[in-house]
Amino acid sequence: MTDSVDGRESASSPPERGAVPRGPMAWFLATRPWSFPASIVPMLVGGALAYRADFWDWPLFLLTLVGGLFFHIGANLTNTYFDFQRGADTVAHADDRTLVDNMLRPRDVLLLTGFFFLAGSGIGGYLAFQSGWELLALGAAGLFLGLFYTASPLGYKYRALGDVGIFISFGPLLVLGTYFVQTEKLNLLPLLFSLPLGLLIVAIVHANNYRDAEADRRAGASTLAQALGGRGSRLAYYLLVLTPYAFVIAFGATVTPWVLLALPTIVLPLRMIRQLNVGDEDLRRALAFLPQQTANLIVVFGGLMALGILGSELV
Repeated sequence: MTDSVDGRESASSPPERGAVPRGPMAWFLATRPWSFPASIVPMLVGGALAYRADFWDWPLFLLTLVGGLFFHIGANLTNTYFDFQRGADTVAHADDRTLVDNMLRPRDVLLLTGFFFLAGSGIGGYLAFQSGWELLALGAAGLFLGLFYTASPLGYKYRALGDVGIFISFGPLLVLGTYFVQTEKLNLLPLLFSLPLGLLIVAIVHANNYRDAEADRRAGASTLAQALGGRGSRLAYYLLVLTPYAFVIAFGATVTPWVLLALPTIVLPLRMIRQLNVGDEDLRRALAFLPQQTANLIVVFGGLMALGILGSELV
């Protein structure tokens, strides 16, 4: 069982590991810093769109980044705690080693979760005071989706709804929220630009779930990858990683041709697609690396999209 967007490898047997991290390093690793680009990139795109609309405030943007990251970390830690409590994360099969390797105690993870959710909510409240009550609605939706992704009694990640929650959280909510803090407006343009980013981040989740379908089934979790089976999961992955490029060509370029900067990165998903069209043994090897490769894709695609939006104003 893996975190929704971290893209780390899993193993079917206990991996060889060195000394278990302790102290500040254990607390830092528990936040899953490798997953941060999944929230930072959408906020960069939302900020770039606000800058294009001639609205910009550096302190508010930096606070937005911190607040968004705090919510993301809170969701990661919630996932850590409840996956461990449900037996989905075990010593033999877990990307997140925080609890299975006793890096931290469960109550420590809960305390850390509360801190980041409360701190994120405090920042969100201040930003809402500065920009408008609409941000409270976006923040409340993000808090609900982040908390109950795995938390009881809902735990919608285990009910084949995780992909939907991740799409909303890391696509529309982050892009729209960042844009609104700067402009005090909810417009269609940031919503549309959030769609390809949301799809790519869902692709990370789907790659994880495709790889871990059997382990998730044994843990009693239901995922879309299980329902689709091997062939259906491959086709879904193809759609998730290629549709954003159709968006760039069909819509993004009509807003500004500079968005086409992201187009050459299509070689990355095409390479990953070729890796999946192999026999069973090679497929298992390809799936082991697919989540991380997909996570890298969101960085280059989303980063170049944000740069293209800024380029249309700076040049």
